[in-house]
Amino acid sequence: MPVEFLTDEQAAKYAAYDGAPSRTELERFFFLDDADRALIEPKRRAHNRLGFAVQMTTVRFLGVSLDDPADEPGYRRQTKSQANLQEGRHSLARKIFHGRSGQLYQRYQDGMEDQIGTLGLVLNALVQFNTRYMDAAVNQLRADGFDVRDEDVARLSPFVRHHVNMLGRYSFQLPDLPGGLRPRRDPDATDEE
Repeated sequence: MPVEFLTDEQAAKYAAYDGAPSRTELERFFFLDDADRALIEPKRRAHNRLGFAVQMTTVRFLGVSLDDPADEPGYRRQTKSQANLQEGRHSLARKIFHGRSGQLYQRYQDGMEDQIGTLGLVLNALVQFNTRYMDAAVNQLRADGFDVRDEDVARLSPFVRHHVNMLGRYSFQLPDLPGGLRPRRDPDATDEE
């Protein structure tokens, strides 16, 4: 499409995302209703359905289709952050499920569903545990006068796992903890204490 009548700045912004869409724009242009999903569903594979949905919502938002969405820096950044988030979750799930090398051994569907459901439950419990304790640690650091920036907190991941023992037996009885959390480790204490 000819764009000679546009200024250089307008031409650079044409058919390109100019920053991240606002929440209102996301709800208006990127929400998929039943008719959209009916149009997307017949595509053969998941990546085809995703690509079609991205192109469809891009046309709604920009008014044109991008030649290659992967050339759009904001799109690449968002896709990479989503992929990293999912990889962190899958990595944690593999660590929890390591005893069976990440394989389902039951020969019947109900047993497999139970095993997958339990994995999801344990994974969610660990993510909640990590989130609550990271929040408590950040609040304590701020209370102690440390400058903890919001952009740094936004990069914290609840999928850390090095502090969790994946072997042995577990007790699911809730202890009586004042304030609902166990005391955090004293950073000045030695490992022997």
